[in-house]
Amino acid sequence: MKRREFVGLAAAAAAWPFAARAQQVGGMRRLGVLAGYAANDPLGQMLATVLPQGLAALGWSDGQNIHLDWRWASGDPKLYESYAAELVALRPDVFVVQSSPAVQALRRSTSTIPTVFIMITDPLGQGFVNNLAHPGGNMTGFSDYDPPIAGKWVELLKQIKPTIARVALLYNPASTPFADLILQAVEPAARSFAVTARSSACRDDADIDALMKHARDERGGVLVMPEVFTTVHRDRHRRRCGTPSGAGHLP
Repeated sequence: MKRREFVGLAAAAAAWPFAARAQQVGGMRRLGVLAGYAANDPLGQMLATVLPQGLAALGWSDGQNIHLDWRWASGDPKLYESYAAELVALRPDVFVVQSSPAVQALRRSTSTIPTVFIMITDPLGQGFVNNLAHPGGNMTGFSDYDPPIAGKWVELLKQIKPTIARVALLYNPASTPFADLILQAVEPAARSFAVTARSSACRDDADIDALMKHARDERGGVLVMPEVFTTVHRDRHRRRCGTPSGAGHLP
């Protein structure tokens, strides 16, 4: 499923609480959006375009019968908590949340406001929902992939370059609460291909540069974990890529 479809579904899911209350409560509804992207990022701009369009198709027009409050964390782990608190203080009727660290921050701020998440890895494994069929609590939403698919990333690298014997997994621990779930899939897959896998925490551009240089020097491969930090910094590791990489990266 494409991102635009995810966001369109999120708009429909976000409208459910509004529809349920429309005949009970008059006035403007309020929707809070907490996104991991930067507002000027092409993916952020897509979200800012498609979500209002999806809501409008369901009869909810920004500035008329609904007001959208946006917060953009720009891949910065420090911003999630403060933005979550700001949005909760605005008392929205419902939230739309993009990225796992954003969901975590919001869970610490509220357990009652209906929340729709999008582009989340394994919401069950991360404890965001109790059951995929019956989420329970105040959260529901859409997952982009499950951790077992990460094993295929190693296979893709071996197809690109069969001689690869070492692979580094690039991610930021502060923005990847699901990292252990991915590692549990990557490590056995790597062993099955006689590849040594190691996790490589990167917290800034300097870390990315150092990792890419090391991988190039040892003629290894890099798997870029699809998470908000690596997405925001995607141009950096693409420019530095002198070895097969990105098998698991969001475009």
